[in-house]
Amino acid sequence: MQALKAFVRGFAAYFKVIPLFSRLSLWKYLILTAAISLLVLVFIGGLAYAVAKLVLALPYESMIGPYPGFATAVAIVSFLAVVVIGVLLFKHLVLIATSPWMGKVAEAVANHVNQLDEGSRSSPHGKTRLERTVLIKRSIRLNSRLIFFELLLTLPILLLGLIPGVNLVAAVALIVLQSYFVGAGTLDFTLEERYSYGESVAYFNNNRWLTIGIGLGFVLLLLTAIGFLFAPAWSAAASSYAFHQHAAKQKYLVD
Repeated sequence: MQALKAFVRGFAAYFKVIPLFSRLSLWKYLILTAAISLLVLVFIGGLAYAVAKLVLALPYESMIGPYPGFATAVAIVSFLAVVVIGVLLFKHLVLIATSPWMGKVAEAVANHVNQLDEGSRSSPHGKTRLERTVLIKRSIRLNSRLIFFELLLTLPILLLGLIPGVNLVAAVALIVLQSYFVGAGTLDFTLEERYSYGESVAYFNNNRWLTIGIGLGFVLLLLTAIGFLFAPAWSAAASSYAFHQHAAKQKYLVD
């Protein structure tokens, strides 16, 4: 029951933070992440095109003989392979690229949720170049770890999806898996000011269903027409809200 409540708390936070974007003047971060998301998509598309073009330029006739259409088929497969891998990595690439700014969103929401007075608020304003560099390095380290384990676990699930009767279970497992790893990535925007790298990893593992609930919102946004543009900032706000609400609930249960 506690796991279900944590999951709902994480997912419901997406709806609860909507009014905060106006109240806390966070719209600029939505626009910023939309621009970065588009740039990442253009990069993935450009890379896929470059790989396909490179494949077409290979000397197939000298290697396997003149088979009509073979080069085109290989180029299409290469293009699709890069796109699929790019889509799987998209969310983590965007989280890394937006890491210097999403902490500001998380702190602004934290100050609001905790109803801190002006003297005790954490500053959501600009960071120095050194601080931004440290955040980017941490984000690269964390998301590299997440990407490795996500791909490691995704491959067998995709293979199971080819088995009739198991594909539905595999699809659900894939969504849960994707939700956990992207939830961990976006929740770290809140944890980075409070926990070390190792402590953050431990938090994800000890609060899996909260993390999955947060990540599911991100995954569903990726499936919409334009939601993927705003997913990083929206999820950063939702993660901070869910984290502090969950922490307050846990403290209440302990007390």
